[in-house]
Amino acid sequence: MIQNEEINAFAYINDSIYVHTGLFTSVGSSIDQLAFVLAHELAHVLMKHPAKGDEFINKNPNATEEQYLKLSREMEFEADKYAVLYTMRAGYSPLGGIEWFNNMTNDGYEYTPHTMNSVTHPNFTARVVEVFKHIATYYEYARNFEYAQIYLNSGDYKNSIASYNKFLSAYPNFKEGYNNLAVAVLSQKISQKGINLEVLLPTTLSKVDFFTNLLQ
Repeated sequence: MIQNEEINAFAYINDSIYVHTGLFTSVGSSIDQLAFVLAHELAHVLMKHPAKGDEFINKNPNATEEQYLKLSREMEFEADKYAVLYTMRAGYSPLGGIEWFNNMTNDGYEYTPHTMNSVTHPNFTARVVEVFKHIATYYEYARNFEYAQIYLNSGDYKNSIASYNKFLSAYPNFKEGYNNLAVAVLSQKISQKGINLEVLLPTTLSKVDFFTNLLQ
């Protein structure tokens, strides 16, 4: 926690998240807004964005500032995408993120179009649009995680594998998906040898509840 009035939170290369106390004034009494902002920073940590930024500089010593800023904005968009996932998994509404972006815009923190290529973050208007898209994607694709588990438990390994792959096409950095996909592939191969999997499956699957208390 950093005691100052700046409205900010950031992820550091040591996988720590720092929150300025000024952030709390920007979210008011909305736990959904705070949850989204913290989930966004958690996504930076889990995606290793701070390290990727340093790696880009070290591997591309002749890169321009514009190229680095473009990468930074892309990572911000990716963090928003996974913030939707993490916020909803935790039982909070990702609409809190949209509310916070709108609040920041209304309070005069929006980037103007002519500055967009010289800043580290996309403007809030663009982020609102993308978050709405991710919420829709979440409902379309996250359900495949549950379908895949149902298929897997019923012995329909082909459809289980297909469902996990569809989920991972939308969330390629979600490790639980890869774990369960590997279980499905292994189960398919083992079952072809006539081995009973009733003991194996419950102990190896990552169980994730995507649809508890959402948007309430």
